[in-house]
Amino acid sequence: MDLPLLEEDFQSEGMIQPSRIVPDVKAPECGVFCFFGDVVAETVAVRPERRQVAVLSSEARLTPVWEIEISGRRLAVLQPGVGAPQAADFLEEVIAMGCTRIIACGGAGALIPDLVRGHAVVVGSAVRDEGTS
Repeated sequence: MDLPLLEEDFQSEGMIQPSRIVPDVKAPECGVFCFFGDVVAETVAVRPERRQVAVLSSEARLTPVWEIEISGRRLAVLQPGVGAPQAADFLEEVIAMGCTRIIACGGAGALIPDLVRGHAVVVGSAVRDEGTS
C-alpha cells in the first residue's frame, strides 16, 4: 500500500491554487514577513511612499500587504499572523502575486545557553513533527 504523503506527484497542478483567489495585483519581487506586528506598523508608518497593494484574509483577521521603497527598491511588507499554517497560506498568496524573494523574521526559543537574546540567528535546518510547523 502506498502512503499518500510519500507519493512524488509534483508535476500535476494542485487542487488549490492561490493564483485563483489572490487579488489581481503585482506585488514587489522582494518581501519581508515580520511576525512582530508593532514593527510592521512602525516601519510602514514612517514611510510616506507606502502603498497598500493587497489585503489578505483569514478566519482571524484581514492583513494588509504594504509596498515600501528602500534604497530605490520596492519591498512588500506584512505581518503573517500567528502560526505556521496561516503564514504558509499567506506565503503562497504573495508568491502568486509575484513576490518570490521573501525573508521571514520572528522570534523563537533556544536550547543553547550561549545564545544571547536579541541576536540574529540564521536557520540552517529545522525539526518538525507535523504539518507546516
